[in-house]
Amino acid sequence: MKKYLFFFCSFLFLHGAQSEFAFENTNYILHSKSALDDKPYMYDFNRFRITNDWSFDEVRFKIIVDNENIISNEFLKTKEFDSLSTYEPDLPFETNSEFAGDDNLQNRFKLHRAYGEYFSQKHAITFGLFNTPFGVGRIWTPVDVFSPLNSLSLEVDEREGNFGAKYEYAINDLSALQVVISQTKEEKTKKAIRAKGYLDFADFAVLAVETNLFKMAGYEFDSEILDTSIGFRSEGGIFEDKATQNSYNKYILGVDYGFENSFFTLEYLHSQINQYTNIKEDSSYLGLHASFTPSMLWNLNFLAIRNLDDESFVFYPSAVYSLSDEETLSFGLTTSSGEEDSDFGALKPLYFAKWDINF
Repeated sequence: MKKYLFFFCSFLFLHGAQSEFAFENTNYILHSKSALDDKPYMYDFNRFRITNDWSFDEVRFKIIVDNENIISNEFLKTKEFDSLSTYEPDLPFETNSEFAGDDNLQNRFKLHRAYGEYFSQKHAITFGLFNTPFGVGRIWTPVDVFSPLNSLSLEVDEREGNFGAKYEYAINDLSALQVVISQTKEEKTKKAIRAKGYLDFADFAVLAVETNLFKMAGYEFDSEILDTSIGFRSEGGIFEDKATQNSYNKYILGVDYGFENSFFTLEYLHSQINQYTNIKEDSSYLGLHASFTPSMLWNLNFLAIRNLDDESFVFYPSAVYSLSDEETLSFGLTTSSGEEDSDFGALKPLYFAKWDINF
């Protein structure tokens, strides 16, 4: 209770200062089947988000609070809802209140971000619940041990936050040194140091990460192939398991190209730890993402991922229609194929419609 009172008082303090508020409401209608008994279900998910952003000279504070509602009868009785309601992020404190309601409606509050930031010409310091994305991949980010990209999520940009501190030093206009320390459950820590700069032909970074489970030495590379407008990216790392002293690697190779109204990304992932089950086995994946804008109001997206070893496959098409500058309507589906024990063979088809408004 004390931590929620602290966040509430912080919210009032920022409200009393000269600050900016932003409001967003996101509503999903989803239809799928339960992985436990294969029974179909449908539910309505609504998230109302309040963002308070306050800055003064070189100091900035930001807090994002969500209120989430789920309206359904059959979904609230599924294994999927049990997993959602009991899931806890890897943080030293709770950021979600417990779901409360009845057999048809459940509601909870969630703290999404809460951090302070100091920045100057050479230095930047961040403390609190924030996100520090690592990596250059568009489908996978194997070097990001803080908030890795989940390209199969309906909301790829909704990454979990990390509680800790970040320091960044600008060596020059094109180079920077970054140090991140975050605290996880049971007073465990994640530590990372990353040096990034621009070579004559590419952006390049080297990084080292240590957690209570493993150590990792990695790299990031982002360039253009011989002035052809074809982008080339790669990132990867060597991981050492602290318990067994065994080493394994993960890396991606990716290319992308943009036309006037479209953008294509092709990415290859190789990992000696299965990307989706964390079982120690060599796994290779090929992903294709395409985005088309046939008119000012429409945007079409297609994501396809194939496991090159077990030959399972997932396909995720979606469309976005702009109702206005502040309002969009989206719809799409996720379908898959493969053996039951493959990476994607057990995934159930998912259909969704989404309405999003900012004000």
